[in-house]
Amino acid sequence: MLKSFNNYYVGHGAVSDFADIAKQKDYTHIYCAEVLKATKGSGIFTEETRNTFEQKMISLFPDYGCQFMVALSADSVGRELISLSHKN
Repeated sequence: MLKSFNNYYVGHGAVSDFADIAKQKDYTHIYCAEVLKATKGSGIFTEETRNTFEQKMISLFPDYGCQFMVALSADSVGRELISLSHKN
Protein backbone atom coordinates (compact mmCIF):
# COMPACT_ATOMS: atom_id res chain seq x y z
CA MET A 1 0.00 0.00 0.00
CA LEU A 2 2.75 2.48 0.87
CA LYS A 3 4.58 1.92 -2.41
CA SER A 4 1.93 3.96 -4.22
CA PHE A 5 3.18 7.17 -2.56
CA ASN A 6 6.25 9.14 -3.61
CA ASN A 7 7.11 11.00 -0.41
CA TYR A 8 7.63 9.69 3.12
CA TYR A 9 8.67 11.26 6.37
CA VAL A 10 10.65 8.59 8.19
CA GLY A 11 11.65 9.76 11.65
CA HIS A 12 12.98 13.30 11.69
CA GLY A 13 14.39 14.98 8.66
CA ALA A 14 13.90 15.52 4.99
CA VAL A 15 11.40 13.84 2.72
CA SER A 16 12.34 10.24 1.93
CA ASP A 17 11.51 7.57 -0.60
CA PHE A 18 10.15 4.05 -0.06
CA ALA A 19 13.64 2.53 0.38
CA ASP A 20 14.18 4.72 3.44
CA ILE A 21 11.40 2.87 5.27
CA ALA A 22 13.52 -0.31 5.18
CA LYS A 23 16.55 1.64 6.40
CA GLN A 24 14.56 3.01 9.33
CA LYS A 25 13.26 -0.48 10.15
CA ASP A 26 16.84 -1.83 10.17
CA TYR A 27 17.98 1.05 12.39
CA THR A 28 15.16 0.37 14.84
CA HIS A 29 15.95 -3.35 15.05
CA ILE A 30 19.65 -2.66 15.56
CA TYR A 31 18.87 0.04 18.14
CA CYS A 32 16.77 -2.40 20.17
CA ALA A 33 19.38 -5.15 19.91
CA GLU A 34 22.14 -2.78 21.01
CA VAL A 35 20.04 -1.60 23.98
CA LEU A 36 19.79 -5.21 25.14
CA LYS A 37 23.48 -5.89 24.47
CA ALA A 38 24.61 -2.78 26.34
CA THR A 39 22.45 -3.59 29.35
CA LYS A 40 23.11 -7.35 29.26
CA GLY A 41 19.41 -7.91 28.75
CA SER A 42 18.24 -5.88 31.74
CA GLY A 43 17.11 -2.83 29.80
CA ILE A 44 18.55 -0.67 32.59
CA PHE A 45 21.41 1.68 31.79
CA THR A 46 24.18 3.06 33.91
CA GLU A 47 25.98 6.19 32.81
CA GLU A 48 28.80 4.01 31.48
CA THR A 49 26.56 1.60 29.54
CA ARG A 50 24.54 4.51 28.11
CA ASN A 51 27.74 6.14 26.84
CA THR A 52 28.95 2.83 25.37
CA PHE A 53 25.58 2.30 23.69
CA GLU A 54 25.56 5.82 22.26
CA GLN A 55 29.07 5.48 20.83
CA LYS A 56 28.21 2.08 19.32
CA MET A 57 25.14 3.45 17.55
CA ILE A 58 27.04 6.47 16.27
CA SER A 59 29.82 4.22 14.97
CA LEU A 60 27.27 1.99 13.20
CA PHE A 61 25.36 4.96 11.73
CA PRO A 62 27.85 7.85 11.49
CA ASP A 63 25.84 9.75 8.88
CA TYR A 64 22.37 9.08 10.23
CA GLY A 65 21.77 12.53 11.69
CA CYS A 66 20.32 13.64 15.02
CA GLN A 67 23.18 11.88 16.82
CA PHE A 68 22.53 13.95 19.93
CA MET A 69 19.22 12.08 20.27
CA VAL A 70 20.61 8.54 20.23
CA ALA A 71 20.77 8.10 24.02
CA LEU A 72 17.73 10.25 24.84
CA SER A 73 15.23 7.44 24.42
CA ALA A 74 17.49 4.55 25.43
CA ASP A 75 16.02 4.22 28.94
CA SER A 76 12.45 4.23 27.64
CA VAL A 77 13.25 1.72 24.93
CA GLY A 78 15.01 -0.51 27.46
CA ARG A 79 12.00 -0.48 29.80
CA GLU A 80 9.60 -1.19 26.96
CA LEU A 81 11.68 -4.07 25.60
CA ILE A 82 11.82 -5.68 29.02
CA SER A 83 8.10 -5.15 29.65
CA LEU A 84 7.28 -6.76 26.29
CA SER A 85 9.51 -9.74 26.99
CA HIS A 86 7.52 -10.52 30.17
CA LYS A 87 4.06 -10.52 28.57
CA ASN A 88 2.27 -13.76 27.82
